[in-house]
Amino acid sequence: MPIPSETYSVLSAMLTPAIFLTANGSLIISTSNRMSRIVDRIRVLNDQRDLLRRKADDFDDLDHRRGHIADQLARLVWRSDRIRYALVMLYAAFGLFVGSSLTLAIDAWTANQLVALPTSPTAG
Repeated sequence: MPIPSETYSVLSAMLTPAIFLTANGSLIISTSNRMSRIVDRIRVLNDQRDLLRRKADDFDDLDHRRGHIADQLARLVWRSDRIRYALVMLYAAFGLFVGSSLTLAIDAWTANQLVALPTSPTAG
């Protein structure tokens, strides 16, 4: 039984979002790993700050050390905000890729009754 030519076009149209899904998933994993490294560093700096508070007599130039830790914490908070925003955007892109792939499948299933929905900017 020959496969209709529309099937190939639908499959190729659905394949593109699937490839983007794997690439986007890879970006999500690496960005999440970066976020976990930032959180780990924040925890280490908080432990160091607590150590400075408890054993203030054991360290020289205490104000400089506290200032450095505060500066590093501020930078890490700034980075974590940017990475959190990037993760939100990556998850939104992931959802839109899934939505476009499903919309293409539904359009093919309904014999192209959705007309321009799979390619409209509001799809998904």
